[in-house]
Amino acid sequence: MASLESGRGTSYFATTRNNYLGLGAYDNNPNSALSFESPEKCFNYFVSLIKNEPRYRLAWNNRTDPYRMVAEIKKAGYASSPNY
Repeated sequence: MASLESGRGTSYFATTRNNYLGLGAYDNNPNSALSFESPEKCFNYFVSLIKNEPRYRLAWNNRTDPYRMVAEIKKAGYASSPNY
């Protein structure tokens, strides 16, 4: 997911905000993306979000199957692109 969201670490948000997952960026206001002190903090935030946010419960419950987990994250509304 991070590779897709950040253009393999080359996106503006990845290089200036350590945001490799597009966290907080919305189609209507992409500049609202969150900033992190380090890549590790970005990934820790993401895991916490998927683990604790009720809408991602099915994704977290399927964390041992990465394909199913990503499918559940998409179904829960993480990304707006129909091709995600």
